[in-house]
Amino acid sequence: MAYATTEDGYRIYVRPTDPRALGLIANKGRIIRGSLELWRLALGLHEWQTVIDIGVNYGEMLVGADIPEGVELIGFEPNTSLHKVLRKTLETRGITIDLRAQAVADKPGAARFAVDRTWSGTSSLYDERHDGSARWQLRDVEVTTLDEVLGGSGRSFCVKVDVEGFEREVVDGAARSLADTAHWALMLEIEHMDRGYLAELARTRDVFVKEKDSVALRRVPGGRVAVEELLDNPALHRQDCVVLSPGLSAAQPWEP
Repeated sequence: MAYATTEDGYRIYVRPTDPRALGLIANKGRIIRGSLELWRLALGLHEWQTVIDIGVNYGEMLVGADIPEGVELIGFEPNTSLHKVLRKTLETRGITIDLRAQAVADKPGAARFAVDRTWSGTSSLYDERHDGSARWQLRDVEVTTLDEVLGGSGRSFCVKVDVEGFEREVVDGAARSLADTAHWALMLEIEHMDRGYLAELARTRDVFVKEKDSVALRRVPGGRVAVEELLDNPALHRQDCVVLSPGLSAAQPWEP
């Protein structure tokens, strides 16, 4: 099997016909450094009971972080063609995971999933953006929600969400868990997120982005114009944000 080697010497096994795999090989097992740094920061904010990776892909965000010992670890990757190499990667790293082929959204059921043949990382639930070309391989997948997964347990949870523009659906499907759990963190990719939704999220939740050269968090203001201005700042990591429960948010030193 082909593999990328991380800076720490871990192997990430890949499918060599996938251009994203070649990117991982060339960049020592990562695509965007700031995303991994923010994920590590989120994992360190609390002694989590459950950690969930939605959109595992090749597992680089799990291999590159220290997953707390004894934590319940769940991964979602509907692109089952990656599962063989992913399982080998995690077994080699000593990571035990409950790997599921479901997609995660706002309601349970079934849906079409579009696998991107040209870059596995942009695979997602099917919508009007998918043009019907040979780029996309369509599959039927089961869909679940974070509320279903967490089951009202009250266990603290930290979740990484990389779903190529379906972040709102994932958050909506976690409404009960966000309301009923004391400590939680959601890391959301914002590159494909509608800025209006990000502003709406920031008005109702505690949303932060990370400074590029430090572990300091900068709070995202409500209001679309303010969000646009903040994300124009090149000193910030603008690929992802982290949404924190009120108790965790109050404990963070942040810049308004």
